[in-house]
Amino acid sequence: MKVPHRHITFTIAKELRPFFDVDRSLLDYLFKAVEFTFNKLTERAGKNKEYEFGYISTLHTFGRDMKFNPYLHVIVAEGIIDKNNNLKKYDYFPYEKIRKLFAYELADSLKKEISPKLKEFSIFANKLTERKKNGFYVHGPKNQGKTQKENEDLIKYVVRYAGHLAISE
Repeated sequence: MKVPHRHITFTIAKELRPFFDVDRSLLDYLFKAVEFTFNKLTERAGKNKEYEFGYISTLHTFGRDMKFNPYLHVIVAEGIIDKNNNLKKYDYFPYEKIRKLFAYELADSLKKEISPKLKEFSIFANKLTERKKNGFYVHGPKNQGKTQKENEDLIKYVVRYAGHLAISE
């Protein structure tokens, strides 16, 4: 089944990078925050039905400048599917809400994980989310006018990039 899709990047605040650099097990919380975000979006869309997004997430731990900068590339279908495999079009992504949901869930999860070891982290995380009222950076423009070849090239890029030495660690 051909379904339009969108390429979205989820980025953390640079103030959080040192925590992820010291404890790489925290990187899993990026995936969990994206899952939480998409689940919240389908709750609103579903009302009386359970829907799920289809998406693929790839972790990148370094930016182009080779500095530690963890973020996710997510290729998400512009449709949601119910438990009977019925597809419903979903091509409106409320980025303001997505940024806030992602930031909230990531900060909340990190507080639960880090605060028992580092008491000051809760205060730090609260101040950070207060300063970042609009959430963390999330980018995913609609694929208007993209050809099948351009979409295939995007997927090849994400897969190739994931295999780079700095990423594949």
